[in-house]
Amino acid sequence: MEWLVLATLKFPPKWATIAEIIYCNSPHSEVNLIHYSITYPGMKLVLSDLTSQAFKNLWRTPKRSINQIVGLGFILALIIFNCSIAGGFREMLLNSTTSLYMGEAQIYNQGYEITEDFYATLDLSPTQRHELLQAGFHATARTQTSALLADAEKSISALVIGIDLDKERHVSDLHNHIKRGQWLDNTPSTLVLGHKISSRLGLELGEKLVLLGQAADGSIASTELTFVGSLYPVSRAIDSYGALIKLTDFRKIFFLDKGFHKLILKRKNSKGQYNVDLSQVKKIWPEASVKSWRELRKNLATVLDIYNLSVSIVIFIAIFSLCTLLFNTALMTVYDRSKEYGTFQAIGMKPSSIFMLVILERLFMGVLIVIFGLAVGIPVSLAFKESGLDFSFLVNEIRALGNSLQPIIYTHLGLFEIATPVAAFLTAIPISASAAAFQAANTNGLEAMKGGH
Repeated sequence: MEWLVLATLKFPPKWATIAEIIYCNSPHSEVNLIHYSITYPGMKLVLSDLTSQAFKNLWRTPKRSINQIVGLGFILALIIFNCSIAGGFREMLLNSTTSLYMGEAQIYNQGYEITEDFYATLDLSPTQRHELLQAGFHATARTQTSALLADAEKSISALVIGIDLDKERHVSDLHNHIKRGQWLDNTPSTLVLGHKISSRLGLELGEKLVLLGQAADGSIASTELTFVGSLYPVSRAIDSYGALIKLTDFRKIFFLDKGFHKLILKRKNSKGQYNVDLSQVKKIWPEASVKSWRELRKNLATVLDIYNLSVSIVIFIAIFSLCTLLFNTALMTVYDRSKEYGTFQAIGMKPSSIFMLVILERLFMGVLIVIFGLAVGIPVSLAFKESGLDFSFLVNEIRALGNSLQPIIYTHLGLFEIATPVAAFLTAIPISASAAAFQAANTNGLEAMKGGH
């Protein structure tokens, strides 16, 4: 029988000075552990030792560690990017409702949303406007009525809307939503049309249209207007029937000297806030109907709530899949290093120390994966925040619950889009790490060193 010193392993001073593992080579080429001897000043393991050793262990097999960090980090980056797309679509849907036309809240006479009575107007005094500003709201007055638009060949029904150019810019983005031509300016007798009504009329910029309707005094309201521009998709009503003119022109054409039909409100700072507190506004106009966009578009509000929930579920499923991959790679790593853990036990390392060592290794791995995922996911998401994802090669416009959207989705990267996947992943890391650490701590030292797992 031949005795062989197979390995002399050196460990940090606080672990052990020298550990000699002596094997016996049998005639059947089986390697069996016969004896081990240890000389050490006291194996006192502290957290700093384990932390240092855990970080070094990651880079003992750099290719495997880098593959795990890049592969799993790239998946996390994709999840962040998908969250930013989902957030961008949600913001597009909300902004098409609140920022383009409807506003975050509206004030009008009781029952006007049913009757749309031309004579059911409200007045806005300077005191009331000041009180609205004090409550944190910008406001713009609008007037509207049905009329007929005609050129030399055809005519069409239209919803004529009077716009206060100065105040409108603080409430809506209609002035930045021009598809063709230009927005209204101080030039008298001009109008901007929704993109569908302008297409049906087949108008060229600068063409004249005749407007016919009923004035406030019962007479026939008629005038000639110049077509100066058309809008991108806004909503079904505006796209198909909208004819926007200046509020001063509206008053002259329809002999409406004062008052408004709707007062559109928008908060000075509403970023990331979907619910609108209108308690102070209702005190200013106790006799009027004051409604938020959620009350005006209940279906849309419900869909957005469901959409947010569904996005959270999808994120959970994606993170669960990612954590499953992380769990499998952790177990494979433990399986491949079972002889090493058996050696640690052979030289007197406690299972609790092995458990903590593996936990720290997997935590370091998880943190590096998160850093890589953020380093890739955030810049890519921000890049498409400016350029957008153009789907115009598939559809001309996106329709959703009466909203008409451009086929370009701009990503939205906020706290929710970043924190949700990262927080879920960081929560799952200790779970997967604990399972792998438990497996390592319960490794049979003798069997592992003989070649078993």
